[in-house]
Amino acid sequence: MKKEDFKIVKVLGSGCYSVTYEVICTKGKFKNRKYAMKRYFLNDEQSICRALIERQFGARLVSRNSSSPFVATLFWAFGGWKTPCCVYTLGSDYTLRDLVKSVGLLKEEDARFYIAEIICGLEYIHEKGVVHRDIKLENVLLSESGHAIIADFDSAYDLEVDHRRKKSSVYAGTLEYMAPEIANRVEVTKKADVWSLGALMAHLVTPRFRSDRVSRDVRIQKAMDGTYEILNAASLSNELMKFFDICLKHDYNERPEVVELKALEFFTSIDWTELGACRMEPPFKISELKFSCISKLAGSSRKLDASKLQFIPKNLENLKKYGYTNEKLQHLFRKFNFVNPLYFGPSTVKE
Repeated sequence: MKKEDFKIVKVLGSGCYSVTYEVICTKGKFKNRKYAMKRYFLNDEQSICRALIERQFGARLVSRNSSSPFVATLFWAFGGWKTPCCVYTLGSDYTLRDLVKSVGLLKEEDARFYIAEIICGLEYIHEKGVVHRDIKLENVLLSESGHAIIADFDSAYDLEVDHRRKKSSVYAGTLEYMAPEIANRVEVTKKADVWSLGALMAHLVTPRFRSDRVSRDVRIQKAMDGTYEILNAASLSNELMKFFDICLKHDYNERPEVVELKALEFFTSIDWTELGACRMEPPFKISELKFSCISKLAGSSRKLDASKLQFIPKNLENLKKYGYTNEKLQHLFRKFNFVNPLYFGPSTVKE
């Protein structure tokens, strides 16, 4: 497959280094099927790393003849260094952030459902030797049937490759959800996602976890110190407060593995077999949601950079000042192309 085999339907979102589109396949046996295409725009070293990481972990998570309904599936990667694209599962137009915007803070039983599905997704991701590092409301899509799908892997960390160097020299993730050991650049482990999961639960059921209306320096310090607020603690169950206490331990060695969270009293009502098979009914139907960042983007007078709405790459000359010649980029992206072996037969590239 190549980018010309897809037609853009609309823009789903825009990040620092990429734009995600809803696309429709225009030829072959997948004609008329819709997907999400994440297109990277290379303009500095960080953008190059993000594109390569996205492809690396997308491929890892569909290797070994397995997949998870709670993790976005990578179907293709193509385009090389000039137009790197990753084609993923298309969710609905909504994320968990949109859900909270639409219905307000969730009841404990409703939040429990989404957190349980995310636990299943994280369990699968961690089994593959991957730490997500950016679990947050915006990175959990809702499928058309209302189930949770973990997406966006360009901040992820490879425990299998990097097991001898677990320190990170750069921030990865979002400060309001970031574990203290990540903010302090101490060590990267799966426990960082457990902290972020606790922070995500707080964003679902409490009015404030960490204020983002302060200076970046203050936000960084709060992340490093591991400070947070549960303003409505008195109205929350003891079981939920214990969940917070366990997930948000400052010392990551004292936090459990994500799979161990299943045994907590807070999840007693969850049938993990039924939930893992997507046979539990989500608390909300997509048709009930009124707010969507995608719809807001489409109706906003703020326009995305015009160059990001085209498949034609921007001038890449500025990469040369970072030492990235055409030859070096071609070498880095030589194995970028990918075909999902679970759906389309053996991949033409090695992982």
